[in-house]
Amino acid sequence: MRAIKSFLDALKPLKPLATGLSPVIAGRSEKFNAVIFDIYGTLLISASGDIDKTTLSSESMVKALKACDIGVSDSEAKMAKAIPLYKETIAEQQAKVKLNGITHPEIDIREVWHKLLVKFKDNGIVTAIGDNVDIDRAAFIFEILSNRVYPMPNMTEIISGLDGMDLKLGIVSNAQFYTPVIMNYFISGKVEMTEEIKYFDPELTIYSYREKCSKPDVKLYETMAAQLYKKHGIEPEDAIFVGNDMYKDIYAAAAAGFKTVLYAGDMRSLRLRDDQPEVEGMQPDYIITELSQLTDII
Repeated sequence: MRAIKSFLDALKPLKPLATGLSPVIAGRSEKFNAVIFDIYGTLLISASGDIDKTTLSSESMVKALKACDIGVSDSEAKMAKAIPLYKETIAEQQAKVKLNGITHPEIDIREVWHKLLVKFKDNGIVTAIGDNVDIDRAAFIFEILSNRVYPMPNMTEIISGLDGMDLKLGIVSNAQFYTPVIMNYFISGKVEMTEEIKYFDPELTIYSYREKCSKPDVKLYETMAAQLYKKHGIEPEDAIFVGNDMYKDIYAAAAAGFKTVLYAGDMRSLRLRDDQPEVEGMQPDYIITELSQLTDII
């Protein structure tokens, strides 16, 4: 945990980049009982804009491996194979999941790393692998180095404030095992290997890697709708979904019956998806440019 925390502590602050869009909040008089969030690009600023658009480098790979006491080759030619092998292994795992009829397959990055280390050894990229290698740590550190993140302004205050209003809080996110750990670090400063995020109902927390499918698969949102009703008797139209992507978030959430809020607070992550036929002519129910504007909706 100490090694992971040192990398998290070293993250430099990020500020959102203005999108030029204006909030659309007024003129509605609805009452909502639950707020469901996306994470990357909505609650967290992502330097790459999205968990799927990380900047991969052999330098980051070397740092991640060495942080786990894995011997690494000094050969530049061998290390040049590392990222292509990483991408190849992810693609292989996605194809395997897709065989189960899943249109938008998702993988568990830890399974990728288990297979990846074998490939690395076969290709001479790593020179020594101990008996007790911490795969989670390697994957976690590589992610931190590849996709720099930071909380959106006032993220913790807004979440805790909504929780104090007795609203049910949930998550539907394209995420990996390290995502809730990162969220809790920014909320509390602690690093704990858990899938639960402070303030959020564990039974209203849906991560793509656990479901084996990713956004924009409507199944994720339908699962949330079912859970929301089963546990709290709340219909999806009495809940709002907050996300930064018109296709993966707004279109998919609306298809499952949720009211929608487009978070347009950061140019890095705002995805209007004008080229996507599913969102042609579609408008979110609300648009916000700061998380604090959610209280004006609720």
